[in-house]
Amino acid sequence: MIKIILRWLLARLFRVKLIGLENYRKAGPRVLIAANHSSYLDPILLWAFLPDDITFAINTHVAQHWWVRPALRYAKVFPMDPTQPLSVKALTQYLKEDLKAVIFPEGRITVTGALMKIYDGAGLIAEKSGATVLPIRIDGTQYTVFSRLHGVVRLRWFPPITLNILPPREVNPPSGLAGPARRHRVGLMLSDLMSEMMFETSNYRRTVFSALLDARRIHGGRHCVLEDVKRKPLTYDRLIAQSLALGRKLAEKTSEGEAVGLLLPNLNGTVAAFLGL
Repeated sequence: MIKIILRWLLARLFRVKLIGLENYRKAGPRVLIAANHSSYLDPILLWAFLPDDITFAINTHVAQHWWVRPALRYAKVFPMDPTQPLSVKALTQYLKEDLKAVIFPEGRITVTGALMKIYDGAGLIAEKSGATVLPIRIDGTQYTVFSRLHGVVRLRWFPPITLNILPPREVNPPSGLAGPARRHRVGLMLSDLMSEMMFETSNYRRTVFSALLDARRIHGGRHCVLEDVKRKPLTYDRLIAQSLALGRKLAEKTSEGEAVGLLLPNLNGTVAAFLGL
């Protein structure tokens, strides 16, 4: 009942979209769910919106926080330190019982908005346990007040959130590798998988100017985005206005399909001219 109520509440506050649930069903009984970690909301969202009774591999230091302890009573939790071999071995044995577990391979919440370092231990768990890796991209929580991006991006209380479940994957390193080399290789494989996940779930089929407009929508028109040696910062609104003005002027002096060279100093105006073109 608590899970149903929480799902209803989160769906309405954050307009949560769950995409790719069919991939969850394809993953099989023994699954290591690998998700990016953007905020303290991430495990709550996965617990509320994913089917089944899933175990969460949670950092031992995070599990000790007072505000985390109440949630531990309602979800299955596997406290572990991703840097400790014994923790990796214990979770590997746990998954061999045909169970599903969520792990955040970064080991901590991002402080840049992008993926942090992916620990080799997460890939080793998937390879040693024979579990299928199910990548899940959590997008939108980085803009909530529950993230660690204060001062980096514009935060708000209820931005839209998307949970994108990608097709399941296997981690199978070459048979000739052993020891540290094998561990490092499976770590790289999981890191590549996570990077591909971020790319595939991003809106990369758009123009540069469309990306600029999307950035303004996310961060706000008054957010300072550009500054040169003259120390006169440009906000998104001013940069877009300059780009549109220069674009009209450049359109008068160029023809459709013409190759245009841009040779200007390293100043704000160069960026505006480029975007105008």
